[in-house]
Amino acid sequence: MASGDANIDPSREDSPYPSGTIAMQTPFFEKAGLDLTAMWPGTLNLSVEPLKFSLSSPDFHFPGLYWTDLHPPETFSFWWIQLRCCSQSRSYPALIYFPHPETKAMHWQPPGVIEVLAPWIDGLLPHAQLEIGVDPERISVLADQGAA
Repeated sequence: MASGDANIDPSREDSPYPSGTIAMQTPFFEKAGLDLTAMWPGTLNLSVEPLKFSLSSPDFHFPGLYWTDLHPPETFSFWWIQLRCCSQSRSYPALIYFPHPETKAMHWQPPGVIEVLAPWIDGLLPHAQLEIGVDPERISVLADQGAA
């Protein structure tokens, strides 16, 4: 959904967002003060399952953003991070992209998955090992208290 690639993959359900949600949302984020032009218009979905993420004090917070007529406004938060592919020595500035589940009508992620916006990374393959550098006062990984 984020990149619009669902519509070119015959094994996936068609997206109601032909250009992808990120491309559609970018002008609204820019108007609110967040420039995403350096980022590829899609997300990397990073999993730490069965663990969960704890996020607080975002760098950007946009409540009630109306970006489509397909559903009610949504609230979004963003955190700056550093992203590194384990196969490369280079780090990339990136953002955690967090559509708040309580306002998100469709396509939410499980609590052990975060969406990341990053520049295009040559050679990045599905299921690649990635490392993220975060501010531990605002972003942490927690054990699932419900797990046995």
